[in-house]
Amino acid sequence: MIPDIPVIIECPHCQHQALKEILISGNTARAVHWTDGKHEAPRLPEMPRLTFCDACKQPYWVENAKEIEDGESGLSAERKATQLQRITFPSFSEYQSCLGTEIIKDRNDEIYIRIRLWWCYNDYYRNTYDNEEIFSDPRGFERSNAVTDLTKEITDIYIDNCRSLLKLFNGQKQEESLTSAELHRNLGDWGDSLILLELVTSEDLESYVKKIRKCVELGDKKVQPVSRFA
Repeated sequence: MIPDIPVIIECPHCQHQALKEILISGNTARAVHWTDGKHEAPRLPEMPRLTFCDACKQPYWVENAKEIEDGESGLSAERKATQLQRITFPSFSEYQSCLGTEIIKDRNDEIYIRIRLWWCYNDYYRNTYDNEEIFSDPRGFERSNAVTDLTKEITDIYIDNCRSLLKLFNGQKQEESLTSAELHRNLGDWGDSLILLELVTSEDLESYVKKIRKCVELGDKKVQPVSRFA
């Protein structure tokens, strides 16, 4: 992974400045793919598309934030690195707070937020795999926003989110059928999960289908690693 110099961006709400990470290049070495569709690649990490301002605590889409030229910021490279916070991924509760608000402009926005809310919850289980052989070197897996305690309130939000996410998929794409099958498995809807898996015939998704089907047969709801690249 080769990072570039971070870019200064400005919160659209209050003009507070923050740093956006930039990558020149990366690769999928030590990447892990999960049954819920999350891909973790320490050398090619996902960057936040949505973040919350450190100052005003409002959410904004990073692509809509104004980029500030170095000369405009009035900060040297050293001061920029020490005085400005890097943008981060929202937490479970922050993603949840975005639902039903004006930050969501269309179906794709809602799917993005609901999937990452789902992933935040599943990160609780992902963290339990880090000591196993598949994660012999787990460094670089960014899960700072993972749920740390599966309370009834959090689990109820998670279940409602999964049900709402299922309603957003129309089944026209095999990837959506696969995601729906995994959502049903996470909810314990074993029959519905198996029915949807029958619709996924792409060879590229075969490893996911096999893993999810095996988990259904075992009555296992938890997210599972599908594959790892050396």
